[in-house]
Amino acid sequence: MKLYDRDYTILTSDEEAEFRSLKEQEVVTPKFRKSLFHKYPKAARHYISLLPNNYMDIVDLQDRVELNNKLACFQQMLESEDVDERSILKFISEHRAYFIIGSLLSKYFHFGHHATCLFPEFQLGNSYRPTT
Repeated sequence: MKLYDRDYTILTSDEEAEFRSLKEQEVVTPKFRKSLFHKYPKAARHYISLLPNNYMDIVDLQDRVELNNKLACFQQMLESEDVDERSILKFISEHRAYFIIGSLLSKYFHFGHHATCLFPEFQLGNSYRPTT
């Protein structure tokens, strides 16, 4: 199972050109740079992380309308009587609501300038799979 449909270890030529242009704009003086990270193409933000296909993009966390819609659906699911850990994991995966995991992490851990990466659960061989 992958977090994203896209392979972020490869940039398109357009993304690479835009990324290169923004990197050039960051140089104010030889000793001072102004970060334009939030303006990088989404693929470039993933690409420069250590784990591009597992990177949790902080810019995605600023789309409040989409996040609130997913959160309303999540709350509705939580209020149902047959909710369990497996159904919560399924919801997060199917709706790509990774911000829910990120919000749990941010409450208890201070990451500073470090990136957050998420990994989907995976089977251990053909016989074992994490369960609740």
